[in-house]
Amino acid sequence: MKTWTRVSPLSLADGEFDPRGRIFLGDNGQQFDLSSVTLCHTGVDTVRQLYRGTPNPAALKRIEAAGAQRQETVMVMGNEWALKRMGKNSGYRWGLFDNEWGLVVLYGSQYQQLDGGGSHLKIEVSPRLCGNYPPVNVQGTLDSIARELLNDWAPAGVAIHLAADIQGWEPPDRYESQLVTRARARTRIDAIQEAQFDTLSEIAVTYGDRETFMWGKPGALQFATYRKDREIVASDKIDYWHGVWQDASGGTWRKGQAVWRFELRFHHVVVKEIGMGIDADFKRYVDVADYLGDLWLYGLMRNRLDRSVYIDPFWQFLIEDAKPEQPTGIVVRRVKKSSVGSIGRNVANMIGNMVSLYARQGWNASQVVRAIKRLELWQQILIYYQGKGLDENGITEAIRKTILLRRLAGSAA
Repeated sequence: MKTWTRVSPLSLADGEFDPRGRIFLGDNGQQFDLSSVTLCHTGVDTVRQLYRGTPNPAALKRIEAAGAQRQETVMVMGNEWALKRMGKNSGYRWGLFDNEWGLVVLYGSQYQQLDGGGSHLKIEVSPRLCGNYPPVNVQGTLDSIARELLNDWAPAGVAIHLAADIQGWEPPDRYESQLVTRARARTRIDAIQEAQFDTLSEIAVTYGDRETFMWGKPGALQFATYRKDREIVASDKIDYWHGVWQDASGGTWRKGQAVWRFELRFHHVVVKEIGMGIDADFKRYVDVADYLGDLWLYGLMRNRLDRSVYIDPFWQFLIEDAKPEQPTGIVVRRVKKSSVGSIGRNVANMIGNMVSLYARQGWNASQVVRAIKRLELWQQILIYYQGKGLDENGITEAIRKTILLRRLAGSAA
């Protein structure tokens, strides 16, 4: 797609270009003035760092004892945390919350034994922590938590959300159908009358008036556009975001006017595949931090608003002015790790037959996975599923759904 020539009133008077100008000129004489658009904020919104290892017995004992006594807080790692027993959907047994720091620690996989290694730790970092400290400091904090909670700990992947908040723009009438995207899943949600942010920060909303658009699935690259000024009311974060917008915009943010958020959510599998495309190991936030501008460009070009043969001038503004960091210039491409080549189909068939047999015996998903892990072929099986974007938690959940489906359908009877 063609891009617009940018000028400002001063550069236009001098017959020169201005890469930061808000007037966009086309070869055909078209002109668009985006002077009324305000960039209220841009940066990393969320980091989800995954770790593998074995739960530290002393830390686990303290947390489980506090939970058994129905305590609302627990002292671990020298700090007091709000403690919550997590539901099955989270994939973890315990949640530790520190709103002052902006950290959520999910601990103890639901799908693996606590006395063995596995994906037992996920730490979510809030926009406050991401915005106030450099990536190396944030990573140091995350690694210190992993060191306290896990033995033989190692980073296992990172998911990153990038966001920009804009004032002075409204989505066109057919925005959800005009956006050029490779994502098959498309969602339009009308009105954020009430919202909740669970420990994974997925928005749950009720319906009303056209305020949220979403493309893609959570397990891939997901792009969302929504009314951030209304979401912060529902999530009770008004004071924080008003302060951010006031500071980041240099005082040009206007209270009471709509603020639209543009958010790119990179699942840890997508981040890993992008790293493989440049022969880099993207398992930690600090490893990806230098390439945030490249990810922003990649995400917005894959979810793009066009205007005839041109990219939409506002989209060009998003790409060029709202990027969290300057792109390094790398060519971003995703490389998926080969599963097990020609034996992939054999692995799938073997697992399918095993699940059917075990389901007939009344085994649950965790029992089935433990049996599969005892096989000599376990590493090949794991590589096969990792090539499909699943870790051990994902394998267990997939098997659980398969068992349930086969029991409901009668094939395991």
